[in-house]
Amino acid sequence: MESHEIDILIGTQMIAKGLDFPKLTLVGLVLADVGFNLPDFRATERSFQLLTQVSGRAGRHVMDGGRVVIQTYNPDYPSINYSKNIQYKEFAEFELRERKELNYPPFGRLASMRITAKTPRLGIETAERLADRAEHLKSLNPAYSKIQILGPTEAALAKLRGKYRYHLLLKTITPNVLSAFCRQLLNDNSWISAGTKVQVDIDPLNLL
Repeated sequence: MESHEIDILIGTQMIAKGLDFPKLTLVGLVLADVGFNLPDFRATERSFQLLTQVSGRAGRHVMDGGRVVIQTYNPDYPSINYSKNIQYKEFAEFELRERKELNYPPFGRLASMRITAKTPRLGIETAERLADRAEHLKSLNPAYSKIQILGPTEAALAKLRGKYRYHLLLKTITPNVLSAFCRQLLNDNSWISAGTKVQVDIDPLNLL
């Protein structure tokens, strides 16, 4: 790049992660919408990070700066609007308001219950059985009344390493009961079919 042996550089989002290309003055981001539509409450935040990072690759070593072109079907999406003007504070305030309204972290706590199975039938049967057990446990103890049970549903990465994946999401604004609920829910695992696994992730970093 420095010797100008390359005129066009094509890569995945890894190209935005801290690399320095002295002669790079134009950056194009194709189909930015992919990151917006992931079923994860952090999708907007991650999209904003990527947009600002990739924008920072262009024109770092030239007086006139660089140019960034974003291809999207949602030009009014918050990540794009705030990243266009590099509004970090404004984006953070917007995102915190959204999360507070929906009781997502840091205002609430989450537990992701991931089900992996050898076949789709085993996976969905186990996921539905888990959801029924969670609803029943919640009905037995008033301390669990504020726990929301979301799902089950197929995971965004529906199949990984030959295993079919489903998940159930627990959400609450009373964090002290979440771990106890999960422990009690999975205390007896005799109902889990052979070839099927259930894993719990408290405050997961991603929901994919």
